[in-house]
Parts: sequence; structure tokens; C-alpha cells
Amino acid sequence: MPVSDQCATFSSTGACLTCYTGYSLNAGRCVEDPVEKVSDVGCGLWDWAKRRCLQCSERWVFDSRGVCIPVSDQCATSNSRGECASCYVGYNLQNGKCVLAPIQKVSDVGCAEWDWVKQCCLRCS
Repeated sequence: MPVSDQCATFSSTGACLTCYTGYSLNAGRCVEDPVEKVSDVGCGLWDWAKRRCLQCSERWVFDSRGVCIPVSDQCATSNSRGECASCYVGYNLQNGKCVLAPIQKVSDVGCAEWDWVKQCCLRCS
């Protein structure tokens, strides 16, 4: 009797004793386990044996429960807890979160190209 490719260990007679990960021993044969899904959508590196996330995906961080949570889309940079350290233009940093900045009007009516960050005209009309 040939040994199955999914058999990790076998007896001298060729009977399967243990199976590789993803297979279970059933009546001396290795049968495929049901396909499992990763339970943490933000996980970048999943440990199938322990069923836990080892590393979050980019722009995701672990929360207090060890589950990956997304960093706010308005954060330009963030710390290891997912709190914003800096924000994209148009947002202000307040208590680790980015909030919409007040709408500002161009102060030079003859300006063709306005620098919103520096609040100055780059090119006249």
C-alpha cells in the first residue's frame, strides 16, 4: 500500500499515523480539513496552527484585544496604537485624531494658484 503524500508519519507497513497540517487522520487515511478563514481582516501574517494574527497589514495596528484595527484615512502618520501623529492637508490633529480643518477662503482674489498650506499666492491670474 503506497504512503499518502499528506501523511507525516507512517508505520513500517505503510499505514498512516499522523497527517500534515490541513489534514486529519480518518480510518487510516489523511483527509483534507474544512477550509478555514482568517478571522482578522486586517491581519498581514496569520498563524494557522495557533489561529491568531502575528502581524497587522500596512496602516492597521493591534488593539487591546490583539485584533487588527485600521488607522484613520486622515492620518498621514500614526503611532503603534493607531493614534494619529500627523494629518493630511485639510485636517488638524486633536487628541490623536484628525478632524476636518475649518474651510479657508483664498485671501487674494487675483490669485490663480493658491498654496493652502502656506496660505499664500504662488501665481497671479
